[in-house]
Amino acid sequence: MTKQQLIFADRLESAGVSGGVVRLNFSVEVPGVAPTSPDEVKYEHSTQVVMPLAGFGLSFQVLENLVRQVKEGNRPKEAEGAEQKTKQEAEVIEPPEAKHKMQNT
Repeated sequence: MTKQQLIFADRLESAGVSGGVVRLNFSVEVPGVAPTSPDEVKYEHSTQVVMPLAGFGLSFQVLENLVRQVKEGNRPKEAEGAEQKTKQEAEVIEPPEAKHKMQNT
């Protein structure tokens, strides 16, 4: 089993498809850089996530479920400001296929 990593990003900078994979480029805010206007924030590229198209499709379903929950006011526990949750306590939103596979094993 691979080690899980936590990667922070302030925003998704860009996304594209190349060679059968999706490339998601994330960026972080650059602290201490003087903006040219009060509303401007400087960002720099920090991380790239590369996923197969099928995996991205399932991930997109997970994100759609999350957006629906937030719109309905049913925010996931992590978004409610809970203190120092452990991995086991955190609510995980999975695509319907993943739940189905887990129930059948």
